[in-house]
Amino acid sequence: MKYCVQQKDTQGPKVQFKESKQKSKSIVNDQLNKCVTDPKNDFSLRRSKTYNGPDSKYYQNTSEETRTSGKCQSNEFYIKDLNCFPEDINDMAKRIVKDTKNSPTKDLMLLALKIIEHVVNNQDTMKPSVNLSLYIIERDTRDTYVNMIINTIQLWFVKREKLLQPPRFFSYATFVLQMYKGMKQNKVLSNRMEKEAYSRKQTLLMLLFKICEHCLMPSKENTIEEIECLFNIVDSIGRDLEQEVPDTLKQLYVSIRDVMLTRDCSSSVKKTLLHLIELRASQWSLPSSAVHYYNSKTDI
Repeated sequence: MKYCVQQKDTQGPKVQFKESKQKSKSIVNDQLNKCVTDPKNDFSLRRSKTYNGPDSKYYQNTSEETRTSGKCQSNEFYIKDLNCFPEDINDMAKRIVKDTKNSPTKDLMLLALKIIEHVVNNQDTMKPSVNLSLYIIERDTRDTYVNMIINTIQLWFVKREKLLQPPRFFSYATFVLQMYKGMKQNKVLSNRMEKEAYSRKQTLLMLLFKICEHCLMPSKENTIEEIECLFNIVDSIGRDLEQEVPDTLKQLYVSIRDVMLTRDCSSSVKKTLLHLIELRASQWSLPSSAVHYYNSKTDI
């Protein structure tokens, strides 16, 4: 009897142990399957929502534009790019980049002023200046920096006769254009601007139009530098003007034709203006043969 009890006791735990092992294996397998199939438990690396890399939809759109027009450029900021700035801008920018959200309002406003003043006098720092500004704007949820940039460039245009004599004016125009293009191409900033009651995109677009008008003023000599500045802007934003403010674009092209037909301009100026007229007529995409002609030194 004792032997039977012992036999049962010894077998009991063995049977119990086997059942427990099977259950544990089953539970582990179920958990593994759940981890694989349940998207909530997927801990693989993911792209952030603001990532504009090669596998994102936004990047594919801009890369397609790059292949067709060659106008889109990446606006990536690198901390090493700050070395091109003077020490005061470099130090302030590093502090703000490190913690943009908690940076003092005064520092953000002062840096915006310093960047504009520096880039207008040093066009070779255009790219790092624009990339730094876009980087800060994307992270500055208070919009202090972007408001200071826009307010300042608008004020400077009003006072252009005093503040923006050539060649400063051309650097200024390039900075405004690159800021517009950069904010438009940046997915985060573009989405933010679409929801704004006060459209910064529209403000920059209309400022660029005013810069174009300035290049065509009757009282001006219409130098090739001014007309090339005009061309670079219209070539970049002509499609946007046509879609958003078509009457404004028509007004601009009336001025372009007037300059070409009624003023005593050099052949290079007339050729550039003719290029603009044909560019619009061909819906902003000229055939390669036409581009080659306008880029050549042949007179019209």
